[in-house]
Amino acid sequence: MGKGERNKTKREKETIVFKNSHLTMFTPDTDQAIKNLELGSVRDSYMLSSVMAEVRDKMALFTEARSKLAAKYAEKGPDGKPAIDQATQVVKITDVPKFTKEMEELFEIEVKLNTSKIKIDLDKLGSNKCPVKVTDFLLPFLKVE
Repeated sequence: MGKGERNKTKREKETIVFKNSHLTMFTPDTDQAIKNLELGSVRDSYMLSSVMAEVRDKMALFTEARSKLAAKYAEKGPDGKPAIDQATQVVKITDVPKFTKEMEELFEIEVKLNTSKIKIDLDKLGSNKCPVKVTDFLLPFLKVE
């Protein structure tokens, strides 16, 4: 394979940008559906797995930041731990406006991945019986053909 041929198969790296709010669509069901996708090409499947590994890392950071915000604004019980409303199983927040403002700021933070978009034929994605919510989540990472 000559130098010119290698360059044809090499994927261009680009910065994929999305907001943290996009990560709220990334549920365990979405993750499993993505893992089960059959893209046809080993290369595309590998690239998708690579991108999703980066997304999982970003999701972990986002989840940690949300947890810290909840703990910061949570009403504390006698033991000093966040108080949980027994009826709803949700942490009680003491200053809702400040909490909401900071949470909105967190959602607006841009996430950047320096990777290649995955080329995919949307018909092929549809033939995988891919749920719409999974397709919607994947759109920033795809180069649609």
